[in-house]
Amino acid sequence: MAKKEIESKTALAKRLYLIRASLLLSRYLIAVHLGINKAIYDHAERGTIFPNAEFLVVLSHKLKVNLTWLVTGNEMFSDMAKAKVASLKLQAIPVGLMKKLGHLVYMNYRDAKIDMLSEYVVEFAAELYGKL
Repeated sequence: MAKKEIESKTALAKRLYLIRASLLLSRYLIAVHLGINKAIYDHAERGTIFPNAEFLVVLSHKLKVNLTWLVTGNEMFSDMAKAKVASLKLQAIPVGLMKKLGHLVYMNYRDAKIDMLSEYVVEFAAELYGKL
């Protein structure tokens, strides 16, 4: 069952959500694409923290989002075609390697007697892949 989306508390946070929804990406994938921790992106999108200028500039550059819109609320993408291409540049993970990483995550948590939902196993496996 999917987690319920928590409503954004600020206008900027709502715009961060709109970007993610427009590109059909998860919070985790946005964070990976930006090179930041998922928790930081989660808090920014919820409006519990206000992202710094560096965060906004990197997000604008990597996702081809209009920085002025991000800060003020005008046009979202500087070039919609480039934005879609940016979201598709994420590297494909080899299936065999992903299975092995998922198995490692599952076994480690099982050995520690910690129950874990399958979507978290996949998320942690993808995080491990990103660290290779």
